[in-house]
Amino acid sequence: MAIPFWSNKNLDDHFKSLGIKKGDNICVHSKLWAFGELENGVAGFYQALRRAVGEEGTLVFPSFTFGTSPYNVFSVKESKPEGMGSLPNYVWSLDNKFRSSCPIHSHMGIGPKAQLLKDINGLSSIGKDSDFEFFLKNNFNLLMLGLGFTEGASYMHYVEYCAKVPYRQPLSLPRKIQYTNDGKILDVNIYYYGRPDVEYLNEGKNRPYLENYDVVENKMIEEGLITQIKTSFGRSSYCSVANVHKCAMNLVQINSYAMVIHNKN
Repeated sequence: MAIPFWSNKNLDDHFKSLGIKKGDNICVHSKLWAFGELENGVAGFYQALRRAVGEEGTLVFPSFTFGTSPYNVFSVKESKPEGMGSLPNYVWSLDNKFRSSCPIHSHMGIGPKAQLLKDINGLSSIGKDSDFEFFLKNNFNLLMLGLGFTEGASYMHYVEYCAKVPYRQPLSLPRKIQYTNDGKILDVNIYYYGRPDVEYLNEGKNRPYLENYDVVENKMIEEGLITQIKTSFGRSSYCSVANVHKCAMNLVQINSYAMVIHNKN
């Protein structure tokens, strides 16, 4: 089977059909292989996004580093994103980005509001004063490119924190942060609302629940709160973070386990 080809115009049309406008501020999650062959590769894909929001818009991407521990140092300037995909890897290579400073769930961005990321102290991964709270308070939109909510919408963890779902709990994680390149390293404790430690044993096979955030995506489609169109091997979705938050909170307030399913392993 031939790999579908996406021209620059195809990308421009895709983003326009999703409703992306000049001046939008967007948190982007992506899986580019769900599109196919790109006319100008990853760089061309980024430039198409840049054209869609214009110079007045801000694009933010995950730069998560799950490999941090109490024994190694997270450097805001030097620690590369881990497993985020080709588009965040490309953005990491750009000089004009700003990055937040959480050793686990950091984000990097380019645009007028991206510089605000560096003002987040980085001491909350999922919770009050986290990057996710920043997106809600600053009227960001959520863009899922080639993937669904369960696979990539990390914002849903912030909803779980706000709803205090019973399958997660507050954790204090010791970490080391280097904010600048002056060599100064700070020992800190990061607030994290996560699964109990025991669930990470045996590669997570004994977890009682698995994420099912697509239920929020489907509810938003039902209520007309999200725009969704197909890619070659997946789907793209666009909506406001505020609507995601409201819809998900409504679901978990009715049923605390609305966003998970039982693990049958």
